[in-house]
Amino acid sequence: MIAIDNLQQIMERLPALKEKLKTYEESKQEQFYRDFGTYSQTTAETVLEELAANLDVVEIWAQCSDGVKESRIKLAFLQKYQDLKSLKDGLMKHCRGIRRASNGNTVGGHTVSSEIFIKLIDNNGVERQINDINPDTKGVRKLPEDWNLEIGDYLKNSDHSIKQPPKLDWRKKAIDPVHGHTFFPLNMNEEEIFEQVISAFVNPQKDIWTRSDWAAAPVARSESGIYIRWWEMNGYPTSYFPEYTNQELEDEINL
Repeated sequence: MIAIDNLQQIMERLPALKEKLKTYEESKQEQFYRDFGTYSQTTAETVLEELAANLDVVEIWAQCSDGVKESRIKLAFLQKYQDLKSLKDGLMKHCRGIRRASNGNTVGGHTVSSEIFIKLIDNNGVERQINDINPDTKGVRKLPEDWNLEIGDYLKNSDHSIKQPPKLDWRKKAIDPVHGHTFFPLNMNEEEIFEQVISAFVNPQKDIWTRSDWAAAPVARSESGIYIRWWEMNGYPTSYFPEYTNQELEDEINL
């Protein structure tokens, strides 16, 4: 670990970074020195020089929660977050659940959000709540095999305005019979989920299986310990979801 005094000396040689840090509250400045003070002198110099050359990633560091306190000081994490920032809203929307405009099929549905309508129907046709499903040790829940998931959307006019009176149209999601359907922990908001996803993306230890038609699906452990799998094309994710973790999974992917 580098002493704070030495870290401050490095900052004196990086005026742009020093001025950027001054724009934050004192508590955030103190956090900066705690976070990057975990590095050695040589590594700290390299990392801070990279931050000074790309001040946008400092903004990313500043907004990250303590759930990624180890990842948020790593250049690979910050750069990957920056790289995917333009896709962030679309990825989070997909994760919470959407109806494809082209065919009305449902995709996603891995978070419980007030912005999306989700129904869980058990094998007796009874509507159930997410808390009726037991979580794994990380808080991930897996839809029972004989349950269905439906995503609702308001019926719309040809101009995409909502028909009046408003009425929901429900569509059942087609669920992969092998991997099933999972939900991120209820105590994680979408920002925190996205941070964990990025931490999994940059984890060098990955297991990858491919679908023969169009995409690869890596899986890696996030900083929270949740295993996250994502579909990707041309190196960019198109969706992500948590794996329900059990010993068999850990043995299978051997991470």
